[in-house]
Amino acid sequence: MLIKHGAARKEKSPGFLHRHHHSGLLLGCLLIMLTALRSDVFADDKAPEIFHFTDAHRAMLREARMVWDPTENGAPTVHPAKPFGSENLYGDIARICGLTEDRGSLKSSGTQHPETRAKAESLFTGLLPAMQILLSHGALKEGTYTLRVREPVLLVEGLTQVDFVRSEEAGKVVAMPVPRLRDKSSFHFTDDHRRLVVLASFMLEPSRWAEDSPGVCHPVPALDPKRPYGDMTYYPLDIEAELKIPLDNPRYDDNTLPFSIPKLRRLVKLHLDMLAALHLYLQEAEVRTGEYVRKEDSAEWRKP
Repeated sequence: MLIKHGAARKEKSPGFLHRHHHSGLLLGCLLIMLTALRSDVFADDKAPEIFHFTDAHRAMLREARMVWDPTENGAPTVHPAKPFGSENLYGDIARICGLTEDRGSLKSSGTQHPETRAKAESLFTGLLPAMQILLSHGALKEGTYTLRVREPVLLVEGLTQVDFVRSEEAGKVVAMPVPRLRDKSSFHFTDDHRRLVVLASFMLEPSRWAEDSPGVCHPVPALDPKRPYGDMTYYPLDIEAELKIPLDNPRYDDNTLPFSIPKLRRLVKLHLDMLAALHLYLQEAEVRTGEYVRKEDSAEWRKP
């Protein structure tokens, strides 16, 4: 029986091994094909960008000095010459974030210890993603707040009024005063403001004020003055879409207005309010520190 059993196994072995061999080859080819396909499909994929939002970033945002940029439609921006109150940028960051050590220096000449300055520079490069994270993930209750403003300033002194929206056909103009922050003034933060805060399209602005400024100007986070809330240069339409405000003239064209003048003034005022709304949000909104991620070419940060 043992010999017969062995013989039986010997007779079946060649066929069994032959089939097993072909199965292995097919499986190997299939794996190679799948690997190649996956490589083609995901060749352009890159690891998501990771940002660590820290207490230091939150402290900088509380101290960021917001002003009104009158370019294009006008929009809030961090002050390009004095982002945190003085022209000594890295000295301000060291003070705000507690980087000062016995060996450090906060002299106006900006001669901090190299390690302290390097840390301050690294924190400053994270100001834009930190602001984007705060605006999209922060929380602030509706209500009336008292603004805390240190040394209120205008980015362009002497500018008091801007014509925002024109209708060539009717010759109508909506003009309002340039907004500015005033210390201890009251501001009522509404759900409309909150929704525009989340919608706000912030970018890193290489300062266009360098030629007109006697000091050094820095690339700072700024709300896009041309398309502040989406794709429209005529920003009231983006606000209308977000807040679901009906058009008064659905058949508008380049020479007519889509809104009545009272409604248009309301939309423009909401945009002007964003200087105070963003200033308040940077100071008071609550947000979780920790790791945030986003895909390449996306401004949307997410908690993993």
